Amino acid sequence: MEQNAKNNSIIYNLFLITFAAIKTFNMKKNILFIFAAILLQCTFTFAQKGDKTFKGIITYEISYPESNYDAATLAQLPKIVKTTIGETQTKVEMNTGMYSQTTFTNSEAMTVQTLMDVMGQKFLIKQTKEEIEKEIAKNPNPKIEVGNETKEIAGYTCKKATITTIDPEQGDKEITIIAYFTEELRNDKANFEGHFRGLTGMPLSYLLEMGGMKMQFTATTVKQQKISDKDFAIPEGYQEITQEQLREMFGGNGE
Repeated sequence: MEQNAKNNSIIYNLFLITFAAIKTFNMKKNILFIFAAILLQCTFTFAQKGDKTFKGIITYEISYPESNYDAATLAQLPKIVKTTIGETQTKVEMNTGMYSQTTFTNSEAMTVQTLMDVMGQKFLIKQTKEEIEKEIAKNPNPKIEVGNETKEIAGYTCKKATITTIDPEQGDKEITIIAYFTEELRNDKANFEGHFRGLTGMPLSYLLEMGGMKMQFTATTVKQQKISDKDFAIPEGYQEITQEQLREMFGGNGE
């Protein structure tokens, strides 16, 4: 019973933190959305200066700094996140032995759809344009301080950025994110509402914390390639539920 409760709490926290990670890979339709309020989860908003838009796949390795989980629990946590970035859509995939999650974002429709498979139970959670706009409206633009420190990640020179923002998934709590980003990779439609709005490049390393769980994302491979609309097709067979229903089912407190 106690182990099941722990697993359920982990699943819910993974949903929240992956949802936040996905804010690292959403997309904005145009600059007005940044002023109107700021949209929802998993890509990046860039002040793009060039005309070359990044499309491709970025694979991130996940580690769990300062974790108090035992070896058995850590073995069940995801180690890899695969992010597929198209012209106006993104897909973020994360898998474990007992849980998988795929989040689709569409900057033109301004929607986010999250698919979850929990030991054979398949759920779909949607965020509409209206819900996203409401969330953006109460979340001010992040404060970004770019330092002189650099780091080589996945073959790209990255600058250090300290980002201070409000996280609606944590009750509008102010949070600080340390990220390393490269200006060599840009996509001005990626992340129409996430924590990286205003960043002038693609984050290749960042730390997220939610519900007492810390997850360090570090890019291991970056592949620039053609992405088809078929890559963003939503499969059938998932039961639509709300985030509140998910919280009730898996015992998460969302804190």
